[in-house]
Amino acid sequence: MFIWSSTSKTSGSISSSSSTSLHSEDIVEKGSCTSARHRTKRGHAKCKKLEKGGPRRLTFDKNGIAQSPVKHVNEFSSYYGYIAHMRVDIRIKDWRKVPKVVKANLWEDVSKKFVMPREETHTLNVKKVALKSMSHAWKDFKWKLNINYVKKDKTPFEDYPELKKEWWPNFVEWVTSDDYIALGEKGKKSQSMNPSKTRSPKLYCTKEKMGKGRCTSIN
Repeated sequence: MFIWSSTSKTSGSISSSSSTSLHSEDIVEKGSCTSARHRTKRGHAKCKKLEKGGPRRLTFDKNGIAQSPVKHVNEFSSYYGYIAHMRVDIRIKDWRKVPKVVKANLWEDVSKKFVMPREETHTLNVKKVALKSMSHAWKDFKWKLNINYVKKDKTPFEDYPELKKEWWPNFVEWVTSDDYIALGEKGKKSQSMNPSKTRSPKLYCTKEKMGKGRCTSIN
């Protein structure tokens, strides 16, 4: 289920055994983005605003995409992107391998910061959209860590002090491995053979729609 079956036994590491009972606090630090000892420089300012006042109210379309008000829509996307970056183990290769308890905790945190629709089906659509967006944000974050830090022989902890240091060695080992490089080459080849293939839609506001307080999926 997990990438590193032989990873360290340090505190906070994930067991590779599927029979092991996992508690949410073992994998995802619950609570707000300001509760950690250190503060991230990027994205933290927007998260900090969520500590003031009550849960933000949003309107969502029938598909679960946040629509208005624009200010809260932006906070919504910033927040779930932030917690996906900081709380999902970057050693895991595939979002589908992220434990359900992790995803449940991410959603629980988001749903405490923002008022969800009253109808259960509508809320489930919002959850589906949010988790899909988190997966894209997490994948993009790992790609940036590789490009901006690993390839430059740097560490990211000055910019991302909340990122767990015990994750870094194994992450570096994976993205510099022959298997990872081969996957990248395979992806490039596949993409070149399918020029019409588009990226997954981004689920937030376009600049043109922000002024009107309306958001839709965009490619």
